[in-house]
Amino acid sequence: MSNLWIGPIFAGLLGTTVLTALISLPRLFGMKSIDMVSALGALASGERASERAFFPGLLLHYVLVLVFAVLYLVGFRAFGFPFNPLTGAFVGIFHGGLAMVVVETIVFRRHPRGQDPHAEDNEARLAAFVQFVGHILYGAIVAGIYGLPVPLSGG
Repeated sequence: MSNLWIGPIFAGLLGTTVLTALISLPRLFGMKSIDMVSALGALASGERASERAFFPGLLLHYVLVLVFAVLYLVGFRAFGFPFNPLTGAFVGIFHGGLAMVVVETIVFRRHPRGQDPHAEDNEARLAAFVQFVGHILYGAIVAGIYGLPVPLSGG
């Protein structure tokens, strides 16, 4: 494998792990009606059971954000943005806002509603906030890793 892909893969995996851990927090607190990873898995697989949709959603989420790690690299270079956590966080604000719109309009509208829609709305607001913060951290991590000095091979 070419060294060209090591940075995006590492940055994407680390950023995705942090993002996925944050957006999975509502699930850990029993808020399964707004579990973004399971909702994404249900959308992709057609599986309605949250427990069975989680793993396909997790795989799809990792694939998507690895693609975004490459897009961050290409976009930062194309626009001349410096590779650092602060710039990455600013791009993450845009990325998180876009993700919130996509998740609301595509994913959650297909997610089945439970017994108490009012409680689910409150949970959805919490999930949206956590998701937004997660994308800001994702951008900071990815751009921060890209900004690290790369040792030259001595040889």
